[in-house]
Amino acid sequence: MYSAVRLLPSCLCDGELIAYQTATLTAAHQYDLTYLRRGVYGTPIGAHAAGGSFARFGPNDPSLFKYVYPASFIGQTIHVKLPAFNIFGQSLQGLAGLTPTSYSLTGDGAIAGPAYVSGSWSGSPAASQIIERYIFATPVNFPAGLAGSYGGAATAATSTATFSIQRNGTAIGTMTFAAAATTASFIMTSATSFAAGDVLTITAPATPDATLANLAWTLSGTL
Repeated sequence: MYSAVRLLPSCLCDGELIAYQTATLTAAHQYDLTYLRRGVYGTPIGAHAAGGSFARFGPNDPSLFKYVYPASFIGQTIHVKLPAFNIFGQSLQGLAGLTPTSYSLTGDGAIAGPAYVSGSWSGSPAASQIIERYIFATPVNFPAGLAGSYGGAATAATSTATFSIQRNGTAIGTMTFAAAATTASFIMTSATSFAAGDVLTITAPATPDATLANLAWTLSGTL
């Protein structure tokens, strides 16, 4: 199924990648593209004159060359020779006479892998007890509201217990167990990024609930 959100199909127009949902014929050789996304994968957005270079890439186009490179390649420049051939797929152009095309790998368009910060606490936390201190080795992004995160307790709280989630000592969100609840809800106003070396801490409330006990949690983010 074609979808501009999924960037299918994509088109290369004078070095800018675009994606559209619907193409409506408005006149001879003219189309109105909606919904239109420009500058896909970080390509530069610019004006395009009639007669400029244009190519359309479908979701399963057999003419496309695809290569999955490791993350360690990001920032490196590769050099590629692209030989031509005739309409029958024969008479491949010799490599010796070709000028390499250079391209710097940016990593744009990479699929973000999952990242999890998990922890647990046996028994009931004391007042303002730090129940987790986690130092990041690689950058991790957490979505607004900490969507996809989970928290649980073996013994429910008698009254509401709100734990502070902090980045380098500054509060960014909360993990809350409502009265009589054994599952937590999360609040974080906006998406938050942690760089390598940043510290995430989870701190118990200043007035703890003595009943709430045996906690476990997993904060869900992406690399």
